[in-house]
Amino acid sequence: MQVDDEALLAAIDAIDGRPFVAYGFTYILYQAHEDLAARGVKIPAAHPESVMMHSGGWKRLADIAVDKAQFNKTVAGVWGLDPARVIDFYGTIEQVGVPYPDCSAGRKHVPYWADVVIRRPDTFAPAEIGETGLIQLVNCLPLSAPNHSVLTEDLGRLELVDGCPCGRRGKAFVFQGRAPKAEYRGCSDVTRT
Repeated sequence: MQVDDEALLAAIDAIDGRPFVAYGFTYILYQAHEDLAARGVKIPAAHPESVMMHSGGWKRLADIAVDKAQFNKTVAGVWGLDPARVIDFYGTIEQVGVPYPDCSAGRKHVPYWADVVIRRPDTFAPAEIGETGLIQLVNCLPLSAPNHSVLTEDLGRLELVDGCPCGRRGKAFVFQGRAPKAEYRGCSDVTRT
């Protein structure tokens, strides 16, 4: 992947030093920033309150041994941002309207109109805090189809209930990647080889 430098510079000029929020699919965003970093491109005009958001595509990055810390460092480094300003959000297309963004402590918090249950892969019983399992998403928003409860092929771990250093209350979990042998799926799978 090669970034269109001319279009990027035009966008930076249009931002004119103000804070911005940018979004990209995780795998594509990483490829673009890996290209920029390899060519030594640094964006001097990024406002320190800017945010780079991304979602999807972690299985492809796991395949090339890129973890969240390396991803954040690569993307933030090009823009001169603190790596905490690179925010991953988790969610599924089946449950549009309920994204789970990273907090400043790197956890994803469950809103009061939803629930996340981590289930043991062998029995589907609810897992204990700190135990890795399959992520089940439950919320009251979907009205057009019976997708108010979705058991995913994603692995996660419930970290805590209340007491997060970021100050948010309720359940907080971390996304750990796709289950082994899970198929590539989803709207971010646009670069199949």
